[in-house]
Amino acid sequence: MRYLFSLLVALAMVSCGGSDNKTEPLASSSKASQSALSSSLMSSSSASVTNPALNKSLINPAATPEAKNLHGFLADHFGHRIISGQYGAEDIQWIKELTGKTPAIHGFDFMDYTPVRKANGAMPADTENAIDWVTNKKGIVQFSWHWDAPADAYDEAYREDCKNVTGGDARWWKAFYSCASNFDLTDALNNPDGEKYKAILRDIDLIAIELGKLQAAGVPVLWRPLHEAAGQWFWWGKQGPEASKRLWKLLHERLVQTHGLNNLIWIWNDYGSEHGNAMEWYPGNDYVDIIAYDYPRASSWSEYQTNHGTSNKIFGLAEVSQFPNVENFSNAHWSFFIGWNGLIQNSNAKSFIKWTYNSNKVFTLESLPDLKNYVRRLPDTAAPDPTYQPDPDLDFGPRDNPAGNLAFGKSVEVSSTEAEFGNIADYLTDGRSVTRWSSVYSDPQWLIVDLEAPVTVDRIEILWQSARASDYTLEVSDDKTNWTILKTVIGGKGSVDDWGNLASKGRYVRLSASKRATVYGISIFEIRVYNTTPIVLPNLALGKTVTVSSTEAEFGNIASNAVDGDNSTRWSSIYADPQWITVDLDEVKTISGVKILWESAYAKAYKIQTSLDNATWRDVFTTTTGDGATDTIDNLTESARYVRIYCDLRATKWGNSIYEITLY
Repeated sequence: MRYLFSLLVALAMVSCGGSDNKTEPLASSSKASQSALSSSLMSSSSASVTNPALNKSLINPAATPEAKNLHGFLADHFGHRIISGQYGAEDIQWIKELTGKTPAIHGFDFMDYTPVRKANGAMPADTENAIDWVTNKKGIVQFSWHWDAPADAYDEAYREDCKNVTGGDARWWKAFYSCASNFDLTDALNNPDGEKYKAILRDIDLIAIELGKLQAAGVPVLWRPLHEAAGQWFWWGKQGPEASKRLWKLLHERLVQTHGLNNLIWIWNDYGSEHGNAMEWYPGNDYVDIIAYDYPRASSWSEYQTNHGTSNKIFGLAEVSQFPNVENFSNAHWSFFIGWNGLIQNSNAKSFIKWTYNSNKVFTLESLPDLKNYVRRLPDTAAPDPTYQPDPDLDFGPRDNPAGNLAFGKSVEVSSTEAEFGNIADYLTDGRSVTRWSSVYSDPQWLIVDLEAPVTVDRIEILWQSARASDYTLEVSDDKTNWTILKTVIGGKGSVDDWGNLASKGRYVRLSASKRATVYGISIFEIRVYNTTPIVLPNLALGKTVTVSSTEAEFGNIASNAVDGDNSTRWSSIYADPQWITVDLDEVKTISGVKILWESAYAKAYKIQTSLDNATWRDVFTTTTGDGATDTIDNLTESARYVRIYCDLRATKWGNSIYEITLY
């Protein structure tokens, strides 16, 4: 039954609503066609209206600090950047493999937590997975609830009134659909002493347990219950707006007042005029934090402004198949978009998905700030800031700058900068591959990096956005007047150009683009410059204080040997798991790499961890397939005083033994 149940759940979740309410997949596979369609989804023929003030206080005055911080983050960036999200772990992994980026919001569902599901073999792990996503991966979670009718499910193989919703299927696992049960919500709400009302409370209380676990773990939840009610394909909308609003308020009172759940940011679905008068369904400003659309139409943003333009609420996209055009904020600045299970791959060209996830208008998991300690920029109630400028350290996450890049942090001149989008020249050398410079839409264009002193340029790496140059030259100069050509490129393919064996000296490096490859300008995430002189970085660990879990007796292989600069001396532990060695740098240092020179008794599974206080540790590298010899871990961007190598599993019967630890 367990395997059958998993299949049934997958089938039930393929479509969140009725089959007639989902957007059809795109026929075009080109970025231009995809972008044009998404542009229409994000714009409106009606004049745009902006909120006069954005309420940054949650409706719950007792909201947890984590919930306040998350809502403040959403509010700060509303109208400026959009947060990516996705339901389904497999879809998230697919996006990561395709784009190199990870959705920031992971969508989960409490569908499997009610009694009938567990009685039929459900073993849900959404709560635990959500805690891991926020606590360990530092992401955001949204929870929906495909709530099976608390009673009176038909459990029939076919019902005619389900034909256009489920294909006729009305078995028990379809019981969240209106056509698959005879549950009378109005009657249940009118009889609070009745069994059906008690069944409603029973289910709410079961979900409260899970939400309580999330609250105890410090996890704020974008909470989206009773979604798509106005469509009436779910039982909570079947009997119209009044019953649905009463249920919403009951749910709110039960979770917040009875169970003390203060980690919830309440999201309500509005369908604009798509299913009648949306305002008839609205439970009121006192019960809603965020208003979200599912599967937007061209008119959706305008309808939201008409219905809720004075509500001072954040607007988001809680379910999508087609991605919005994230560059089109002047017309429709949704706060976030969350793709639905199994729909995005057939609804968006791969090139458009890559373009979306690599836009610096999009927050991904990699570029989220530290939300647990997020400091809101604006007071609780404030008009959107027209002078907003991104703070790279706050907004764009850690740098991914490789060691030896001479262009990092250097000043850049450019021929032009595309208006409105904030893709400035400084982003070319900021060490982040999520930010970019973009030019105006004309030929020619150029950029010049000032290396501040003459160096021998051996290699130049260019990370292109999809708007690349087809024809360009790379040049060096000592005076910005006399230029030496290093490389001429005709018909460049974009993505990453990595040109080596250049070997010419100069202070200034210029990229001169004579021909664009697209109708847009040229746009570059990063330009990196390297020279032939090996860079020897100082060893931060040399001579520092070291503490260890144990020391092998009699052989004199003490802890300090691991940082004495002598590759013939070593530290060795006793013959047991786990073991660890910690280096105290005396003060907080920036750590970009770790090198471990193992003796033959090495760790097969180990972690590199950093800490500011020697108490709270952060994993920055993990392996279960260590092979000894020398391990070099580069491209770290850690600020820490303490660095620990935590050995979980030895590769031999001996202890763990290290000749030298190098930190740089």
